[in-house]
Amino acid sequence: RYLMSSKLDVGLLFLFLIATISSHALSSLAIRVISKDYRQLAPTAIHLTNETFEEEFSNLSPQSFCVLEFYAHWCPACRAFAPQYELVAKYFNVAPRPEPKVTAFAVDCAEEQQLCARWKINGYPAVFFGTAIEFAGERANDVKEIKWKEKEKRTKTGAKQIVEFVGGLVIPSTEYDFSDEELDATSKKDGGGAATTTKENENLARLAFQNDQKKGLDYKTVRTMASKDDLERATVEMWNQIVYDAEIASRELNELSLSSLKSSTNSASSIEANAQGGDVTHSTLADKARGNVETIKNAIGSLIHALSKTHPIAECRASFRGLLPGADGTEGEEEEIEDESSSNRSNSDAESIDEEALESADDPLLAMASSFSSKKGGGKRRKTITIHHHLFWDEEMNGLSQFAAKTFTPCGRVKAPEWNDCKPSSPNSSSRGYTCGVWMLLHATALRSKELDKHQGGHVWYDAFVNGFIRNFFNCLECREHFLKMAEETKGFEIETPEEIAFWIWRRHNDVNERLATEGDPAGDPEYPKQQWPDVQSCAKCRHTDGSWNDDNVLKFLQVYFLANNEPRPRSTRAKLVKVKTSSASTTTSLSTKRNRRGEGGGHIVALNILAKVFVVFAALSFIFLYLHSKDKLPPVFERFKRKHMKRVFDDWP
Repeated sequence: RYLMSSKLDVGLLFLFLIATISSHALSSLAIRVISKDYRQLAPTAIHLTNETFEEEFSNLSPQSFCVLEFYAHWCPACRAFAPQYELVAKYFNVAPRPEPKVTAFAVDCAEEQQLCARWKINGYPAVFFGTAIEFAGERANDVKEIKWKEKEKRTKTGAKQIVEFVGGLVIPSTEYDFSDEELDATSKKDGGGAATTTKENENLARLAFQNDQKKGLDYKTVRTMASKDDLERATVEMWNQIVYDAEIASRELNELSLSSLKSSTNSASSIEANAQGGDVTHSTLADKARGNVETIKNAIGSLIHALSKTHPIAECRASFRGLLPGADGTEGEEEEIEDESSSNRSNSDAESIDEEALESADDPLLAMASSFSSKKGGGKRRKTITIHHHLFWDEEMNGLSQFAAKTFTPCGRVKAPEWNDCKPSSPNSSSRGYTCGVWMLLHATALRSKELDKHQGGHVWYDAFVNGFIRNFFNCLECREHFLKMAEETKGFEIETPEEIAFWIWRRHNDVNERLATEGDPAGDPEYPKQQWPDVQSCAKCRHTDGSWNDDNVLKFLQVYFLANNEPRPRSTRAKLVKVKTSSASTTTSLSTKRNRRGEGGGHIVALNILAKVFVVFAALSFIFLYLHSKDKLPPVFERFKRKHMKRVFDDWP
């Protein structure tokens, strides 16, 4: 009996372990763990990190030919170019490999900033050709960077350009038998149809609006404010990019200065020869690098000043103010400021503003704007924030100070929050994210530009965010060129007032949406098609009945959506949703709203979660019951059932 009991205990324990593992497997199906592999835009290329870079090239023979792409997974131009580089990687890396052999590599600079900074990469995508020993030794001056043909689109003929470029540099020179027919077939299959134009989008939006009016429907679910997490995440990543580019500029100037110092120890005759004429290259490069560092310094200074005034989150404004000199122009001084965005209402009060009034309103966002404005003037409770001032620039090192580069945490965030509304619809997509967050930050800061100057705030904002950030620190080259060209054509530099700059950046955002909708957006998220924003479901009264914009209501919408009308917002993982009653089809609306909240496949995830929990409970109860049974410790009711059952079994025997 003891032996049988021991075996039963072991069996029960084994059963419980199996049940637990099974339930864990079901849970893992329900909540998918996302790896970072989705960031690799060309999976056939060998992806390198700071730790594996030298090792991978050292494993090849020293004179092996290699091609290397530097990209950033958030960069729309890199994502649009990715299919082209994937063709190159498949051609060179997959058997049968053409002769002379070439190996294709890739580095994600968004993940490997230290490595890319050593290579002084400040524009994506960038493709280089060289030998393994040149790459392993990081001899950036010896490798060759591909220069794209001006009259050909990189997203259409990039693979062909790379293969032709490589063929002219390998030894012996080779005309590779390469065809990009596979890409042409894929592109025709995936998106050959004509893109929807902006006018068509506006017409569809107007028709939807009019049809809903005829049916007596109100709009379903409206987000009342932008996600605070997205604004903070965008700020953190923006600052990381600034630190990265400042380090490259500073390193280049310091290397040239050191080289100049060494050359100054040459003989007098050599110095005289240089003075007479010949070598002015080094001096020219040093002057250019010095000018670049000065530009970077001024851009960072104007951007810090602007963020300390216009950032929509008080903690972020305070953190950037700490990078500016104190009242006496030095660092080390402590300052206490009062956060004017805190009011005598609590966050919970601000979050639950007359739900019934919102539900009965034609447009809840504009109703919220009116609700905010009617409650102003009730006396403000101010929160004191202590600021420790540090200088952001080190003149001796020609770069950011140690504090700004290593210690400073924007918004006081040690770890950046995850993307929320800017999160891509698919876990295997690297779209949206940073670019979405940058747009949100541009909108929000433009709406607060009056804090820079009541009359010239628009001009100061443009200088900081367009001439400062976009021109110097937004390293998606194609995106930067498009934005600056658009800004120049629309004469954004002539805008002065804060209200005008808020409208200007909103219109430019819709211009970009129009261009991408017309030309096609291979780097976009299919669940978030490019359209004119806000659409009628987000703001019904932002358009007149003929579909044209109602500027007054658009401005109110933007102020509520991005700034919560300058009222306090809860620091939540999701922005607040307001449910609006519908006069008909309420069940369908409720179901569609829940489905939208869960996302694609959300019902399956919920079902699997419930199934996993039920299975765990069942396994635990079974284990307890069988264990008590093996120890003869079952309650009397179970003993009576056992005797009755056993008697029936014996009676049934022949």
